[in-house]
Amino acid sequence: MADWLRLAGFELRTHTEAGGQFGFKAADGRVAGHADGIIVAGPASFRYPMLWENKAVGTKTFRDCKRNGWPRAVRSTLRRSRSTKPI
Repeated sequence: MADWLRLAGFELRTHTEAGGQFGFKAADGRVAGHADGIIVAGPASFRYPMLWENKAVGTKTFRDCKRNGWPRAVRSTLRRSRSTKPI
């Protein structure tokens, strides 16, 4: 996916100079995480920089999307995710 973005003209950075992931914190540390990358330049119709987060789904969710449509499948996946990852 990163290669496709680069081929489309986006300048994507996926690692810090030290080789690690880009991390972030907000709300006095209550919200924190890592981004898959930062898009720092590209086509003029977008504003930069912007975070890049790449997600994939497994076979079960993909079949759910085909059967029920993306919005319903995503709601179901988010409910399962939220129930196992408290903030």
